[in-house]
Amino acid sequence: EKVFGVTQGWADANPHTHTRVLKALIRAAYWLDAEDGGNRMEAVRMIA
Repeated sequence: EKVFGVTQGWADANPHTHTRVLKALIRAAYWLDAEDGGNRMEAVRMIA
């Protein structure tokens, strides 16, 4: 599965950024899993 971690100090110092990054990761995970995982090959093309 997926893991994302930051230090408590960073999260406390950057609460808005922390929230935005978490939301972006959640949206990306949903996108990757959409259409029975059909977006995964598109992700591979984006990263390659």
